[in-house]
Parts: sequence; C-alpha cells; structure tokens
Amino acid sequence: RFHRMHVMRLDSEYAKLELIDSLTQHQTQLNLEQQALVVSNKLVQQFYSGAAHDLRQPVYAMQLYTSMLADDPSLNKVLLPKITQSCTSINDMFNTLFDYQQTHMNDTDLVGKDLNIQETFKSLALHFQPIAAGKGLQIRFKCINGSITMVPLYLARILSNLITNAVRYTNTGGVLVAARKTSAGIRFEIWDTGIGIDESKT
Repeated sequence: RFHRMHVMRLDSEYAKLELIDSLTQHQTQLNLEQQALVVSNKLVQQFYSGAAHDLRQPVYAMQLYTSMLADDPSLNKVLLPKITQSCTSINDMFNTLFDYQQTHMNDTDLVGKDLNIQETFKSLALHFQPIAAGKGLQIRFKCINGSITMVPLYLARILSNLITNAVRYTNTGGVLVAARKTSAGIRFEIWDTGIGIDESKT
C-alpha cells in the first residue's frame, strides 16, 4: 500500500511538471509571436509613413505646375503634359501601396521588378525641377540605359530622400543626380554644392 501511494504521488507530481512545462512553452511561443507582431506593425507604420512622404513630391510639383499655368495660360502645351505625368506618378504610387497592402495581408514577400532607370530619372526630374527652380537652383539628371531589379517604391523613395536633402541644404549652385555602371553593378550618386555633412557625423 505504501508503495502504491508513493507511485501515485510520483505520477501526480510528474503530471504537474508536464503541465507546467507545457504552459511555459506555450507562454514562450505567445511571447515570441507578440514580439514578431510588434516588429511587423512597426515596419508597416514605417512603410506607410515613408509612402506619405513620397507622395508629397509629385503633389507639390503638380501644385507648382498648376500655379504656373494659372499665371500664364499660354504655357498649357508645356505644363499640361507635366501635370498629367505627375498625376500618373501619384496613381502609380497608390497602386504600389495597394499592392503592398495585399501582399502584407497574404503574408508574402514584396516582389522586385525590372525598373527602367531612364523612366525613374524622368519621373524624379518631373517632381524636383520646379522645386529646385523655386530656390534658384539647377538640377541635372545624368542617366544611363539599363534597368535594376527592385521593389518599385523603394528605389524612388531612396533617391527622393537623397535629392530632397540635397535641394534643402543647397542655397546656390545646383544638384546633379547620376547613375553609372560599375563592376559591382549600377551606382547612383547625388552631388550638390550645398553645405555638405560635417565630418564628425560621417
């Protein structure tokens, strides 16, 4: 009898330990999933925050073009195509946002596409030329023939952020945006005559 009670007690303690171990593993898994969710939400917030910033450039450019057209209607043949191109760029950005939303909902990775560099530079020039002109700056785009495989919105975002900073911190002279082929691939460069970056921060 003593032996049987002892065995029953051991079985009970073992069951308790198994239950505690199972609950601990479950809690650990929940913690990991919660952490992954926090990171995912942060990335989504950063993406949409960046997208909102990207949309400002074509919208602002379109405002400048329409203002110029209002001041001088005779420029309609020059400005209307630019306004149309700005609208197209905005529409493309929205399509990319919708694609991202659908992709995120399906829990799949964003797919890179072959982007024509000339078309990308043409779109950037459309957005930034009136902004640079408003500061009395010259902005030039030196392009090459070719394409790059990348998520569409990311390439425009990276270059737009760099160009925005170049224009913002340049008061006289101009900005040069260039692309060139190297042994490692395609290199994008932004040069300006602005104040530059303090060496202590590089």
